[in-house]
Amino acid sequence: SSMFSRLLIASDITSSTFAVINCISDLKAFGARECLLLGCITLYPYSHLPEISVQTLMERSLEEQQELLEKEGFKVSSRCVVGVPENIINRIAEEEDFSAIVVGSFTRTWAGEALLGGLASDIIHTASKPVLLVRLETQKVSGEGERPASEVTAVSCDFSNHILFPTDFSQNADYAFSYVKQLVEAGVRKVTLMHVQDKYRIEPFLLDRLDEFNRIDESRLQQMKGILTSLRDVVVDIRIAYGSPAAEILKLIRDTEASLTVMGSQGRGFARDMFLGNVSHTIARRSPSSVFLIPEPKEHINV
Repeated sequence: SSMFSRLLIASDITSSTFAVINCISDLKAFGARECLLLGCITLYPYSHLPEISVQTLMERSLEEQQELLEKEGFKVSSRCVVGVPENIINRIAEEEDFSAIVVGSFTRTWAGEALLGGLASDIIHTASKPVLLVRLETQKVSGEGERPASEVTAVSCDFSNHILFPTDFSQNADYAFSYVKQLVEAGVRKVTLMHVQDKYRIEPFLLDRLDEFNRIDESRLQQMKGILTSLRDVVVDIRIAYGSPAAEILKLIRDTEASLTVMGSQGRGFARDMFLGNVSHTIARRSPSSVFLIPEPKEHINV
């Protein structure tokens, strides 16, 4: 089955979820067929409302969302649950074997923390299934009367335009590459393969070997490029950067206007090497566009 055939969509009653749903139909090209809308009620943001009315609001919202997805041809079910959202979402994703979790998220600046954004990052920290973070933005639209209204939309739903794949050549990154291959087979037009020489690991003692590292890594990326171009006629760029991995990846996302960044994301649970985990979580928070994070399946991890 495809990487998106069964999606678990983290839903709430804000316009953010509707923005995510508008994007989901674009995933049909990648094999998306079935969705579960999971409405999670955490009581703290609504503590001033009686619990029953929150539940009613959520159920109404889920019905509306379900209708929109059914119009797009999806097989849809919805569920309303009360509790800690990231725990419930990750547990259901695993127990019922969903292909991926989909959640909307605003770019987080250092200071501003959005509610849904917080949920996205909580999900990532514990997810054992791939997580598609649909990047959202707020746009001002001219509203009636005094107050300008704002509208939440996805930054871009065209995930097949240009994919960035940063790799540290770890086992987790290799596993994530299998998703890049599927995306290419499904029609992605351009892929940039990237490796960052982490200057904090190289300076000062390994600087004299940097050229050698670059040569080795260039040939690894060329091999990966060969694999992708043998699958389909796809444009593949190769980039090797030097510096802080997160900063260099973010810079390249901006410079190339990549519509989707695909990365391995080792969660905190098995922190043998915190490097990739931390970097992918930083990208998830700060990337201007959508991010698809792939944890290594549990059976791969030799504890």
